[in-house]
Amino acid sequence: MAWQLHYTSARSAARSGFQFTASSPGLPPGAEAAVSPYLGYRPPPDAPPAPDAAEIAGFPEALSYDVIGGRRLLVLSRYLGRDYSGRFGNFLAHAVLADADELEGLRPIEFWRAPFWAAAPAGALPVLDDPPPGDTLDPESLCHWLAALDHDPYARLAWLLDTSADRIILVCPDVEEIVRWFAVLAYSLPVETAAALSFTTYTADPVTSPHRLVGTTPDVWASQRTDHPAHPLDRPAPPHTPTPYATAVTALWRAHDLDGLDALSELARLTPATPDAAAILTSLCTPPTPEPAEPRDTPDPTAPEPAGPHPPTAPSPGSDHPTEWTAWTPETTTRPTPAPHRAQPTWPTVTTAPAPHERPTPWTPGTTEPETREGPSAWPPGATGPTGPEKREEPAWAPGTAHPTGPEHPEGRSTRTPGASEPETREGPSAWAPGATGPEHHEGRVGWTSGEDGTTGPEHDGGRSARDDAAGGAGRLGGRVTDVGEEGAGAGVGSGGVDEAAQLLVLPLLSRPDLPSWVWERLRTDLLGFDLAAAVNRLAPDPGAARAAGDRCAHLVLTSPGLRDRLGEFTLEDPAELSVRLSRELAAAADLTVLADLTVIAERLAIPVVGELTRRGAHRLTLEGADDRAVLSALDRVCDSALPALLSGVVEALERGGALLRREVLTGQVCDALAARADRIPLAAASEVSLHLLRSLAARHGIHGGPTLALAERLPGSRAADGVLAARHVATGRDPRAAARALERVDGALAGPTLLAVADALTERSPRFRAALLTSLGDRVRDLLVHRWIETAGTRARRFDLVGVALRSPGTPLDGWARELTRKRLTMLQLETYFRDDQTLRAALRDLRG
Repeated sequence: MAWQLHYTSARSAARSGFQFTASSPGLPPGAEAAVSPYLGYRPPPDAPPAPDAAEIAGFPEALSYDVIGGRRLLVLSRYLGRDYSGRFGNFLAHAVLADADELEGLRPIEFWRAPFWAAAPAGALPVLDDPPPGDTLDPESLCHWLAALDHDPYARLAWLLDTSADRIILVCPDVEEIVRWFAVLAYSLPVETAAALSFTTYTADPVTSPHRLVGTTPDVWASQRTDHPAHPLDRPAPPHTPTPYATAVTALWRAHDLDGLDALSELARLTPATPDAAAILTSLCTPPTPEPAEPRDTPDPTAPEPAGPHPPTAPSPGSDHPTEWTAWTPETTTRPTPAPHRAQPTWPTVTTAPAPHERPTPWTPGTTEPETREGPSAWPPGATGPTGPEKREEPAWAPGTAHPTGPEHPEGRSTRTPGASEPETREGPSAWAPGATGPEHHEGRVGWTSGEDGTTGPEHDGGRSARDDAAGGAGRLGGRVTDVGEEGAGAGVGSGGVDEAAQLLVLPLLSRPDLPSWVWERLRTDLLGFDLAAAVNRLAPDPGAARAAGDRCAHLVLTSPGLRDRLGEFTLEDPAELSVRLSRELAAAADLTVLADLTVIAERLAIPVVGELTRRGAHRLTLEGADDRAVLSALDRVCDSALPALLSGVVEALERGGALLRREVLTGQVCDALAARADRIPLAAASEVSLHLLRSLAARHGIHGGPTLALAERLPGSRAADGVLAARHVATGRDPRAAARALERVDGALAGPTLLAVADALTERSPRFRAALLTSLGDRVRDLLVHRWIETAGTRARRFDLVGVALRSPGTPLDGWARELTRKRLTMLQLETYFRDDQTLRAALRDLRG
């Protein structure tokens, strides 16, 4: 149900002056008090104080909208002129207070020029059932009107979308143009979001207006004293990096794709707080098959041209449809006709935001506007039109003059209903009131100065208001993608798809039970990141979409093995289908870590792994310059079933790669890791690698350390390993002769280190055992042990024990060393005391000294 009210200045039985003069029956209690703050009208300051009927017809009409008490309020205010007493200043405010469901499915701006609006006060007002909207703001005509504008209208639309969380004041002498911008903005949003956006198409108090979208005229704005920013429609939009949602919307308007706008709005209504998610999801869908577009009417070449020269029409900045036109000069008799083009429906694709447009030259009141300004005022004196693709000049209009006549704008600009007295357009600097100043652009700051104080509006960083972060609730249109990149919210969104950081915004949408079915049918899984693909695999009701998403996850895992820990987040219908792809990835692996990860992926997805491919890959990558870190990482990550193949490839490459490669790769940690897996390495065919491993382990763990002996046991036929194993029990054996036989078998590259290690261990045995051992050894081993013992006899106890060995085994190199020791009198006395309990040794000591 919708109730009507009329408010005007009249004389009644109760009182005289402004009052409610009529209302629908059954008006809810308190409705008049709730509506009253929205009823008012003041003409622009430059309007004539005593206008006649023709001048009154040119006064701007004000359509305002807001939500009060859960109901929708529409008010159309128009100037009437004189009231009952003959005084000027009277107006009629026609209000419609409707239940929310009465306007369901409609955007409030659609009620501009609705048939129920009254031009004069009425005596009786019926209740409206299903109030009919107007018919002047259809999206198709708005498409053509938008394309015909200058100053890059799509950049302006993107700015309006992304800043509509704040109050926006549009300044234009033609209220019709403000209405069209409000309509374009409303059609760019879901119906519910547009219904939450209050507006007024004209007010003489723009700063104090309670509405979010405010329209006013230049003379009104020039009279304001405020630092609040305004947006004049004869200037470019402020520099701005559009959000994904704004980027998608402007692309659809540019392409005249109304079906795409409907689809985008259908998704955006599901996530009113994050409309970017809808834009990103839409960009990930395949465009529907376009229906053949109706050909546009071509102008009649025989139609008479309006009087006066007109410059040619050029395509709007950034238009996707270049217009073919021939050169025009003032001498030509006819204006060239733009070649018609067919509007091709497209699907919205979120792309990286375009660069901000160039800054216009600022100007101040009382000065001549710079020639760089677009529009007729920029032409030099005497010129009949621009020499480039400027907009054509339109007749000037002012209150009290006849409405300009002429054919419809050649670029498709929609016009007022025939017979309307309000001007079609009042664009260009010539319509701007003296005293108002233009927009200033400096260092990212965009402001609108008003009056003489020079105050400017708040700063806009890239078109984003400081209040954006705090804005919320219905009507938040341009929420930005966070953590996407320094290039703006649209960064990471390109022709090849949307980066994964931005795709995360889409995840909540996929779990919505009311998500349109066409999303699953058209979703391009080849553009999905892993998180989104895994979600589609789990949530898609369409089996084909789920299967394609699972394959996409597998592809991403194969090409980005760092995802191997997330293999449990998706399922594959037939893993064997990936065998060929896996084989290609194995053959083309960039490093050993990737190769190892691929084997894990194959094992977890139950894809047969070809061991030979793993071996060849490891061999190739090792020879190409793998380092110790790569080998260690691969050994940690490779699946168990592929470990032998990987080890085989690495060891074969090290065997053939030369000593330099082995030194670079076979560090202590790598040697330990390989030794721990020696049972799975074909070391028998890699003698150089085996020897390097054995040396490294002996140096780090000792010749008879556990890792060294374990590796030696796995090297049958290796002389070095046999020598290590032969000497391992010498230091602990009981039979000196058996120990001597074992030492005689020590041979190979590690013979020296092995014998030295045994010599060190034997220093803990008794002099008697060592003497018996020396007696049974050949000269080679005996001399090596003797020299080692002499070198390590650093303490008196060790020296005296070694003298005991020399006394029990005469005829060895120890004799000369011991004789030199006894030449010192004090040392001799100490030795006699040391051997006092063994008279045989004391006698041998005296004989040794001579």
